[in-house]
Amino acid sequence: MRTSMMLATLMALSLAACADQDTTFEGDTLPGPTVQKVVCPNGCSPSIQNTLDNGEWIPVGAGSFVNALTTVQGVSACSSLPATGQCAFACDPTAFRETLPVGTCAAIRCEFPDGGEVVVGGCH
Repeated sequence: MRTSMMLATLMALSLAACADQDTTFEGDTLPGPTVQKVVCPNGCSPSIQNTLDNGEWIPVGAGSFVNALTTVQGVSACSSLPATGQCAFACDPTAFRETLPVGTCAAIRCEFPDGGEVVVGGCH
């Protein structure tokens, strides 16, 4: 009886620890989601992985990140988005995911005339 009470207490403590685990974006640190996990939930292509490895990424939205190394001071990459194509949704990850066929995942890199760079990805 005493052993079962100790096991029950340990189980309750471990479940409480799991409930308190923070899953907010923490850059490239664990246990929080990394840029790679958010942009490429099923794994990145080599070109996207190379882009992610060579940048410092700042969240723009849930699934969209701007490269801090390529931003131009005082200019928003989101203000220079093209009017058409998938890069038009680079700062709107929800709209980007809606452009994908159901059951697929994708990630893209968009470069802007001002030198800014943004990645967006996800699954629909």
